[in-house]
Amino acid sequence: MTYMSTEQQLRTITFWMLGSLGGATWDNLLAVGPFIGISLFILPFFGKSLNAFALGELQADLLGMRSDRVKDGWSSYRLWPLGPQWLYREL
Repeated sequence: MTYMSTEQQLRTITFWMLGSLGGATWDNLLAVGPFIGISLFILPFFGKSLNAFALGELQADLLGMRSDRVKDGWSSYRLWPLGPQWLYREL
């Protein structure tokens, strides 16, 4: 894709891959803001369990983490950011 792109398209691709907010508007921020805010509030609660899981599932169990609960909670949390995509698609 980068071989057949114009210079402007290459700039757009580069800024998109780096996470540029140059094309963002206040409407976009209002649509995504609640999801980001709630995520920033919830994420610290997963810190200890994710550190334990970095050692492996067996070690996390030995450290007292309930791996099945953590995996279920983390799986539902990972689905949370899909909300803005559906909302943004409707705008």
